[in-house]
Amino acid sequence: MNISQQSNYAPLPLFLAAALFILASPIFWIGVEAPGQERSGLAQENKDLYLEIIPTLHYGFSRLREGELPLWNDRQLCGVPFFAHPTHGLLQPLNAVFLFFDTPQALALHAFMALALMGFFFVLYMRSMGVLYIPAALGGIVYMCCGAAAAAMSRPNIANALVWMPLLCWVLRIYIREPRLIILFAGSIILSLLWLSGSPPLALAITGFCSAYAVGLVLFSSTEDSEMPSSVSGSKLALYSKLLLMVFIAVALSCIQWLPTLIWALKLNTPTAYFSQFTVAGIMPGTFRALLEQVLQMRCGVLPMMGYVGISTVLLLPVALMHTIPRWERIFFVLSAGMLWGAAIISGAGVLIYPASFSVAVLACLGADRLFAPRHNTASPHLWRPLVLVTLIFLILFVLAPAPARGRMLPFLVSLLLFALFRRRWASALSGIILVLFLFVDLNTANITYHSHPFFDGASNFTLPEEMNSLLRNTALDDRVLMSGSPAGGMHSNTGMFEGFREAGGTGYPLTTEQTQWWQALQGGKSNENSTLDVSSNAAHALLLNIMAVRAVAASENGGLVTGSAPGVRLRRKGEQDGIIIYENETALPRLSWVSSWHIATDMPSVFDILGGMSFNPHNECVILLEESAITHLARTVPDSTLPLPSETTKTQLMMHLDTPEKIIIKVENVTPGILVLSDTYASEWQATANGQRVPILKVNGLFRGVALGPGAHTIIFEYKPAAVLAGAVISGSTLLLLALSLLLSSRLTLAIRRHFI
Repeated sequence: MNISQQSNYAPLPLFLAAALFILASPIFWIGVEAPGQERSGLAQENKDLYLEIIPTLHYGFSRLREGELPLWNDRQLCGVPFFAHPTHGLLQPLNAVFLFFDTPQALALHAFMALALMGFFFVLYMRSMGVLYIPAALGGIVYMCCGAAAAAMSRPNIANALVWMPLLCWVLRIYIREPRLIILFAGSIILSLLWLSGSPPLALAITGFCSAYAVGLVLFSSTEDSEMPSSVSGSKLALYSKLLLMVFIAVALSCIQWLPTLIWALKLNTPTAYFSQFTVAGIMPGTFRALLEQVLQMRCGVLPMMGYVGISTVLLLPVALMHTIPRWERIFFVLSAGMLWGAAIISGAGVLIYPASFSVAVLACLGADRLFAPRHNTASPHLWRPLVLVTLIFLILFVLAPAPARGRMLPFLVSLLLFALFRRRWASALSGIILVLFLFVDLNTANITYHSHPFFDGASNFTLPEEMNSLLRNTALDDRVLMSGSPAGGMHSNTGMFEGFREAGGTGYPLTTEQTQWWQALQGGKSNENSTLDVSSNAAHALLLNIMAVRAVAASENGGLVTGSAPGVRLRRKGEQDGIIIYENETALPRLSWVSSWHIATDMPSVFDILGGMSFNPHNECVILLEESAITHLARTVPDSTLPLPSETTKTQLMMHLDTPEKIIIKVENVTPGILVLSDTYASEWQATANGQRVPILKVNGLFRGVALGPGAHTIIFEYKPAAVLAGAVISGSTLLLLALSLLLSSRLTLAIRRHFI
């Protein structure tokens, strides 16, 4: 029903709608995530929750809690950029709960909050179309509780993006109707929050969907069935330019995240493969037949079916075409739902299911608003057409659907008959409430997942037993740990972020070209991009573990390193617990070392050839990858690459004075010139000073850092100072300040004009 703009957002109904979703969110989430004794353990579909999401959230927000901005992660891959990873969502306001609660509890609270906001923002959007509150709430239930949403609730980055989607559509619709500066700025902020969600593929898909919707809003703003004022039609070009301005402002606001991300991505081996990654804990239909089966089949084996939206929703969809909102909007949502579902099935791009599900929720809302319109409602004067259409579809589906689906169709029939008999406002409200409650129960029972969740499991699946943790630390000392084999007993390749020790490998990390070649040499040549990094028993250069300062190895029964020979690596068994064996690598180099001789290499294969040579002595030699500025300083400081070994009386003294992720201070006392080698990952954003003077950082042994030093006492400071983060912060901060000043000046100017002329 179309209603006046003034009554679209009455406080009491909006409060009741908010209360509904606040109460429904934990009920739905707990019902879906806690199916009791039938729960299964860690499995392929939810392993990224334990192996990647939990450790990164714990590491990032625990450091923020301590007042530190985590620019660098020194716990994985011998060091890797952290802030530049957009998937961590450090700047997403919805992730603030991770600052105040333990990660498993915060994960649940985040899901409650995301679900509630998804439903409430959906109601706001539908109210902008003049839809009644109960049909709007029904659409909100479909949006927040459908199979696709249930599959995403253990992935905070995806849930974040789903929160902002209906609010962005709402702002676009309001702005086209009333193009005011404050609404334009609000749209820019919401769009930037979408881009800061932590899911680049979904943010891109939603942006494309909303862009197409915005184009339609402007293009059809002056048609007869539009609610937009006719004066808008003469300024379509101006509206398009203002929408582009909205996008430009959003880019500037989110520049603090995306500028360092893009700079970092240029160094990756396959950046597109990383940024296109999209995984959820749900079963995606692979064919159109499978989609039809998911639409009618309510229960799955272990995970929600992403195509299930509730049988009542399916019955309401055709009636949406009879609604009185602008014809183009009805067609837009029908086409977007169909085309996006089709594209998702054909291409396998599960990310497209989410804007498609949003379109389905909108159509269900419109269908309910049209079907349950009371008598004398000018928006829907005739009931018989939608009633006949729904009855025919009901009969067809009742014949085709399996027995469980038929049972779930009966409450819809009851609510429809109740309203058809009386067609009063009370009957409309009662029928709508019955349908809302039933649809919620239907979706709640249909989307149960039988996989484990950290909120219920405690620390059992992502923390090490205390004895094993202590043994690993005592074995590794200040050097590194390698987790070898399948995840077991809290042991996996990202354990270091949760337990606080350094690891050589990792899971789910994109690699630079040099890192890719390095790990291929350790994994026997197999592809390792974005997968768990381990060492194969047939590794071409297993001795690279020594160069990485891997002193401790925790191996499960199928650990590749210990099931076969590893030339150049000598492991000594230290202990065993829960099927995990701890080894000490007696041939490992220390993380901090001093060499007096060097070789030049032009590429990584050359590095491997030199490191693997019979005459190469890693305790006094290193390999330098050719970089002009650093080599010039090296040749001037350590001119002879074949200096003799230092005697015991002239042995160099090294001491780690400060060791933090973004800043390392090392004290050096040396008699002869040489190279200080720090076996931490080289990155161009690292800077080094020697006694206060800037010195170039050498790329040592393929991946690591080194500084050439002359004789004497030195204080070496390594600092991670990514210029892109500072530049992005300046751009984003300046944009936010300009928005605030623009709003302030605009309000003052408006007030001055009113005082002068009125």
